[in-house]
Amino acid sequence: MAEFYTTRGLSFQLEELIKRGTKFVTLVTPYLKFSETLYDRLQLLKEDNVDLTIIYGKTELTRKQKTLLLDLHCNIYYKENLHAKCYINQDEAIIGSMNLYEFSEVNNIEMGIKLSRKNDKKAYLECLGEVETLTKQSKVIKEVENNKEKRQEKPITKEGKKRYYRDLLAQWLPKLQTLVPDIKLSLMEDRIVPSQHYNARYWISNEYGLITLHLNTEKDAEELYPFYKEYEASLDKALKGYRCYWNPPYNKICLYPGRNTEFEFLDDELDYNHKGAQKLITFFDRIK
Repeated sequence: MAEFYTTRGLSFQLEELIKRGTKFVTLVTPYLKFSETLYDRLQLLKEDNVDLTIIYGKTELTRKQKTLLLDLHCNIYYKENLHAKCYINQDEAIIGSMNLYEFSEVNNIEMGIKLSRKNDKKAYLECLGEVETLTKQSKVIKEVENNKEKRQEKPITKEGKKRYYRDLLAQWLPKLQTLVPDIKLSLMEDRIVPSQHYNARYWISNEYGLITLHLNTEKDAEELYPFYKEYEASLDKALKGYRCYWNPPYNKICLYPGRNTEFEFLDDELDYNHKGAQKLITFFDRIK
């Protein structure tokens, strides 16, 4: 579903769109001015083999801005009389009033809409098609090699994987918190940890796998094993599509993705993780 944002939200969502670019990022803006934050963010795309394209118009660049632009590893196009403002990656698009000139600036009053490829597929694809047409109609300032096969052979950098994982957890944490309102969860670096859990029947973290459910019990191995055997089959059935490991005498139930599970979009991975956590938590909420 499309989402509406005003100035501060729009600036934040634009930065997130650039951060979440894994295949391509295209920025369409009449007025172009790089802040230090924006420029550093765009430089990181090269390290993760993300295709960056910038289409600008309306004004001549200062010598400094032109130098910065040409130093980026990206495709650059110029379109006279350009007035559209659109920012798009492989998963989402932002259309609104904010020029790249106002990135991280909040002096003007801005409005914009964010489209999701998953939830607003028709509108997203129409937007993507228009951006591709605009690219073909624009004057080439600079083009870089665009070889998908060669790019796919290059592994995603370790730092790129870390950024993706941190982003995944940051978006999942608020949703996960709603499943366990009595357990206060926090994000410490790349770990979800409980800060209050001692009076709960169980508590959760992501110590192992997608989620680790820790039984808050004083049962010893002899007591815990029959408890495990009683619910083993029904737990496996409830978590079909995931892998679940629970080996007494340990009181940790670890949920992992199903084998060969891959995701094209971040939203799909978030939904998958959340449904698995919900199934596991619901299962233990139902048993005594």
